[in-house]
Amino acid sequence: MMLLALHSPSTGTVAWRRRRPAPLPAISRRARIIRPSPFALSTAAATDTSTGHAPATADREAPLLQLLHSGVRAESLPRHVGLVIDGHARWARARGLSVSEGHAVGRRTVEHTVRLSRAWGIRVLTVFACSHENMTTRPKAEMDFFMQLYEGFIRDNVDQFCREGIRLHLIGDSPGLPASLLRAAREANQLATQSESEMVLMLAMGYSGRRDILRACQELATEVQRNLLRPEDIDEALIAGKLGTSIAGGELSYPDLVIRTSGELRLSNFLLWQSAFAELFFSDVMWPDFGEDEYLGALRSYQTRQRRFGQRKLHCIPLHQSVVINCMLFTRSAKIAADHSVTVRGFCSLVPMHAAMHTLSSPSVPTHTLYIFLYHPIRENFLNSHSGGIWHSKH
Repeated sequence: MMLLALHSPSTGTVAWRRRRPAPLPAISRRARIIRPSPFALSTAAATDTSTGHAPATADREAPLLQLLHSGVRAESLPRHVGLVIDGHARWARARGLSVSEGHAVGRRTVEHTVRLSRAWGIRVLTVFACSHENMTTRPKAEMDFFMQLYEGFIRDNVDQFCREGIRLHLIGDSPGLPASLLRAAREANQLATQSESEMVLMLAMGYSGRRDILRACQELATEVQRNLLRPEDIDEALIAGKLGTSIAGGELSYPDLVIRTSGELRLSNFLLWQSAFAELFFSDVMWPDFGEDEYLGALRSYQTRQRRFGQRKLHCIPLHQSVVINCMLFTRSAKIAADHSVTVRGFCSLVPMHAAMHTLSSPSVPTHTLYIFLYHPIRENFLNSHSGGIWHSKH
């Protein structure tokens, strides 16, 4: 809904008239009533009145300022975010709308989330729009509308994606994907490869994590059958290289954070291999209502997690503090040892502890010697400093 100001020179008054934009096909006016977002308002406020367009600097700075004011640390953002967008039908039914209208509003939320991710510096965004199971169990009319909707999503945004350095890929191998959708995704990808890529957008359509792994194993089995590969050479890296997300490259193919909306607490066959160490965030908000505040909340939650990848939690001590602590330990030990006529030797270990213990067993080591090991955290490949003393006596 827009308000137009009509100025009358004769009376000097301003009259306001409502003007509705052209409706989308098969979408009612009620479905287009979406609460305004802070990002949209900040961008609108920065619009140049002379040209009617927002300056490029304002487009870039508004979301960055919002990120800064939200308490999210830009240097600790996840590189790859996975989105399980769920709750379209429930959102629509709660408002007396059709499921198709819920999907239409959900598409707009996807567009907005993509641009926020690009502005905030997220390197990879994977959107689980439709599963293989959805395509085989949902009504055909609903899925036909959904496929047409996201074909329009690709074609309507391809030019802007190219300008913003967003490279789009379609992942998923369900046989029911329309040829027109696959063609639109292929054309968008070809255009994006002509410019430098700042973000990879993977749209998972008809996707299944199990089928993804199965297809990777089948491709490797075919290579073994053709004597191009030995079975003993198959490892995790080879399997990962055959998965759909491998197009992101290296570690970027694994999501750091997976967000699911609508209150459901499961992955639903999404990136099963790739999400082995991903942090999970579940939101009660339905996807059409998922906005900047909810996205920032998920990022804040992510930054409170301690990602250990199977390792134990380490209590970190800054390097300068560890040096002071070690020097105090050495000085104190030397004083105590001097009172008991014990030789004290201190050094920064350049070898692991088991190698140092082997050295102590050498016949050349004098008796009654207290060795103070001052471990350097970088040389020992630890995040924290370890200090220790070993009393060595041959008698």
